[in-house]
Amino acid sequence: MWNTTGKSIFDLIPAISERVHWYSTALFRIQKAGPNAGVADPISSGIFVSFDEIYGIATVDHVAKQLSRDYFLCLTLDKALECPTIDVDHIQIVEIADRVSDKYGQDLSFVRMHFPDIETIRAFKSYHSLGPDRERMLDNSPSDSKCLWCVSGVPFEWTIVEDHESGMGHVLSVKFMCWAGGATMETRGDFDYFRLDVEHGADSALLGRFNGISGGGLWQVPIAKSESGNVIATECFFAGVAFYQQVTDDAVDFIRCHGRHSVYRKMCDKVHELGDAEQI
Repeated sequence: MWNTTGKSIFDLIPAISERVHWYSTALFRIQKAGPNAGVADPISSGIFVSFDEIYGIATVDHVAKQLSRDYFLCLTLDKALECPTIDVDHIQIVEIADRVSDKYGQDLSFVRMHFPDIETIRAFKSYHSLGPDRERMLDNSPSDSKCLWCVSGVPFEWTIVEDHESGMGHVLSVKFMCWAGGATMETRGDFDYFRLDVEHGADSALLGRFNGISGGGLWQVPIAKSESGNVIATECFFAGVAFYQQVTDDAVDFIRCHGRHSVYRKMCDKVHELGDAEQI
């Protein structure tokens, strides 16, 4: 069983970051032909998930729609010498909620993977299974106020072009981010949201912009105090997908994420329908 402890909540963040990194990826699209053929264009973050033995990536709809047949999909897998490229004809983009507005979405998609790509990814990453936590996250979720909330993803601001170590050509270098804070729940129609405020100050290490974090995961980590006074976390729940940043006076005020019901009801129901369709 996973657990981490520390003298303060800040001591928990490295272990949480390491755990959620197992499921996190950055999505790039690579043009198949033309003057820009072979050039990787970063488009978003995503979370590897599974439900009912169907595997794929939870991400945002406005990004998934950028994956036309003119491109390959490229995914970061950390220790892989080369990121795998997948023909867009070999994936299935399942719209969970079509984008109505920037501020509230809805903006959610599931990118379904197929064999052998599923196993290629599994060699380096893990798929977060939505089934075991579904009932609890819908009907008896942990207290929102007694949790640490984290957003994970790969920001464009930390994606840079570097010389290849061989001296031949260039490579894209990406950096994973896991940012922690408090969250406020919002509802709008059939969808739920969490808003995470961003505090800025002279010593703030936060990004100027969170572009690229769209599609990244929202994670809910219940915390408690031990008898010795240490802070303890023993569970880490996938609780949503980031999709919007509010910018005022050239600074980010908050990040909005689709929440638990959007993932565990809306997304899971759609993914379940994929399995039903195959059995007909």
